[in-house]
Amino acid sequence: MTKPGSNNKGIDLAKGEYVGFVDSDDFVSRDYFVRLYNKAKKYDADMAVSTHVLKISNRYVASMLLDSWKYYHNEYIEDFSFMVGKGAQVWDKIYKKSFLINNNLRFYEERIWFEDEWFSTLVASYAKRIAIEDNVLYYYRYRDNGLSASYNSNDYNFNLGLHFYCNLIKEVFEKTNRDDLKNKMLDKVMWYIQVYNPRVDYKTFFEKFKISCKI
Repeated sequence: MTKPGSNNKGIDLAKGEYVGFVDSDDFVSRDYFVRLYNKAKKYDADMAVSTHVLKISNRYVASMLLDSWKYYHNEYIEDFSFMVGKGAQVWDKIYKKSFLINNNLRFYEERIWFEDEWFSTLVASYAKRIAIEDNVLYYYRYRDNGLSASYNSNDYNFNLGLHFYCNLIKEVFEKTNRDDLKNKMLDKVMWYIQVYNPRVDYKTFFEKFKISCKI
């Protein structure tokens, strides 16, 4: 079973009111889920997000502020724009199960690039309220040979991910008519191309993507 398939299975089998995901080589602080859950319940939020992550690699440990940090004093927000682009990872959030089920929000079963960005941005675009919790910590372990380092832009899964992300860009823009969100999502595509296949002419590749996507 693929990782996104396992995520869907977890959603289906979950008994709790909210569900969350932790990557297999990461870990969280002891009160991570308790605090996220309490904040989500307090504001009857469709989602709750954390603001900090500790990035761990073989060479360094770095504290990172996620894009949600700029909203932490609000405790909750009703604008999902911070989750587009850099804030679109799955693992720093919890989601109300009934909200996911009622809106048929699921991971694409096949392993694709942009699966986190695709799912989180799609889910957030449906959310009416997102709670922010500043006092929890997710420990993200970065490995050069991890899953996210094992593909490049010539890979079938990479290009399939681009196809799905292209459709999502258009869906989000049609729903919001916001150029800033469309541009943030396009910036994320360019970043992926530069990082995961530096041998290609990323500007040419990116322009071909925009043409094929009709953006």
